[in-house]
Amino acid sequence: MSAAQDEFDQLMRSGQHRLKRTQSDDECSNSEEGASPEITTAQQRVGKSRDKIPKTRYQANTGPKGVISDAQDYADSRQRTQNGTRACDSKDDDDFMRKWRIGRLQELRSGRKAEIEPRQWGGMPTVDGERYLEAVDQSPSGTVVVVFIFDDRSQVSTVIEGCLRNLARRYADQTRFIKMHYCEAQMERAGVPALLAYEDGEKFATLVPLIDELPEEGEVSPKTVEAVLKEHNVLR
Repeated sequence: MSAAQDEFDQLMRSGQHRLKRTQSDDECSNSEEGASPEITTAQQRVGKSRDKIPKTRYQANTGPKGVISDAQDYADSRQRTQNGTRACDSKDDDDFMRKWRIGRLQELRSGRKAEIEPRQWGGMPTVDGERYLEAVDQSPSGTVVVVFIFDDRSQVSTVIEGCLRNLARRYADQTRFIKMHYCEAQMERAGVPALLAYEDGEKFATLVPLIDELPEEGEVSPKTVEAVLKEHNVLR
């Protein structure tokens, strides 16, 4: 091979080498230019995501500024929680007060109705020892409780009972009449019919036997029995 041929071959090899290097540089350049928009987009996404990072990330930062920031975020979160709790407590208090006012209003209305319409008695039911004590001790203040002690086998007792029933209807707004068998009252039969009167749990009249208080002459009637009871302040 001649020297000229050697020189030509060397030039060709050198030219091809430069061509390959230029192409390689162009490819690298194109690669960098093509990647630039992607890198920019990725950076934008990272930037946006940083904007969306929640502030309430306790102990997520380091250094004095990070600690202060975390502390402030924690305080803000706790304040929001307390405000929510106070709002719930306030709602519960409002509900309680509303129910209390409704209940209190109903109580006042019931009391006012009781004052306007006094309790009516009007009858004379038979009672045992327990109901006798209940009537004497638990009747409204100022109510006179008349206890008739009867004998179901005595005609006189039956007549006086009829008179008392008449009076019970007439004085129903202020006097409560009940009756009790003499055996239940543990009284001697010779002392009946009898009458006891109570007010506010205290006995203030004892008519035993009741027949001794009636006029000797004249018939036994609601009028004569009424006069006797008024004389002893049982009826007013």
